[in-house]
Amino acid sequence: MGKITARDVRIFYGPYNLSGHSNNMAINMTAETPEVTNFTSVNKEYLPDGIKDVDLSVDGFYDAAASSIDAILNEYLAA
Repeated sequence: MGKITARDVRIFYGPYNLSGHSNNMAINMTAETPEVTNFTSVNKEYLPDGIKDVDLSVDGFYDAAASSIDAILNEYLAA
């Protein structure tokens, strides 16, 4: 599958703009298709809609200021 490239993308988490603290983002979407072949089939058979999985990865910069986004995100992760 080909890559989709986007430019001038903004990243928001609630009311917070994370775009200035981020430099790379990747979204990987996969779907597992379970095999349902029985013993009498000649060819393999798969379910049409499998289990979907989405992985989001964002790289960014650390900001140690008390009012920075890191302190705000830490509260969300702790909850």
